[in-house]
Amino acid sequence: FGLAPMLFTFIIPAFTMRLIAEEKGSGSLELLITMPVRDWEVVVGKFLAAFVLLATLVGLTLGYAFTLSTIGAIDKGPTYGGYFGLLLMGSAYVAIGVMASSFTKNQIVAFILAFAISFSLYLFGRISQIVPEALQPIISFLSIDGHFEAIGRGVIDSRDVVYYLSVITVCLVIATLSLSSRKWK
Repeated sequence: FGLAPMLFTFIIPAFTMRLIAEEKGSGSLELLITMPVRDWEVVVGKFLAAFVLLATLVGLTLGYAFTLSTIGAIDKGPTYGGYFGLLLMGSAYVAIGVMASSFTKNQIVAFILAFAISFSLYLFGRISQIVPEALQPIISFLSIDGHFEAIGRGVIDSRDVVYYLSVITVCLVIATLSLSSRKWK
């Protein structure tokens, strides 16, 4: 579970970069929007599709846990917490990717933007000791890795869950506003 926050900063923007950017670039977004769906339904649908892919990828790693459990007893708290944390953290990264994809027509720009935001949130946990003391609580709270470390140890704190749910909600609302901004032009 230790490498997952860093790996997700590369992997998840790669499979979220096409979600909305490709629709905008090819012109099929107009066709999609003419259907009886609202903008938020499109965004949530894209988010859920990417989340199912993420859950499948995380689920494929359950073979490691089963293999280790046959060799000896595993600590169930950190294992369950780690998988729960992977899904929460991954869904936050997916929401960031959906948001970045809604900003542009270009997939590469969407990837770079999602990677930059995700990597910045990852780095906040690494640089919190070198920033001024007044900023340390803010920087460490924004760290996506810091919230995962506690859950990965098996300690599911409501503050960590609320953090991830807040990141998901804010990113999906911004993506919805970005999609609906085409009506303002």
